Amino acid sequence: MKRLFLLLPILLILAGCANEADPSDTILQYLEARLAADTTRLQELTCAELESEIPAQVASFLSIEASLEDATCTTNGEQDGMTVVECTGKIVYDYDGERNERELTNYLATQENGEWKMCGEATQ
Repeated sequence: MKRLFLLLPILLILAGCANEADPSDTILQYLEARLAADTTRLQELTCAELESEIPAQVASFLSIEASLEDATCTTNGEQDGMTVVECTGKIVYDYDGERNERELTNYLATQENGEWKMCGEATQ
């Protein structure tokens, strides 16, 4: 019984760490959902302020093949009270039979209801 009381605080700390999400993971998931034109997932990963933009985001990748190439994201400061997530790599897509690339940029992440959400592009 004493061991249980000794282990309980440690288990609670570990459980708390496991629930902490990383805003850079959220941005990568957002990018993947956008390329997959996954409306449901985009609604889960986009801040309330930008939810009205989801249909346009889905439409932009709905009829093309696209993927992330060498994509990595890391947190890199703050802007306007939000966390800046710096992403490197690119979006690769075929359009009209031609391969095109778009470099990833910096994104803003904010917490809503305890969850990290993508909330626009950073200006840094």
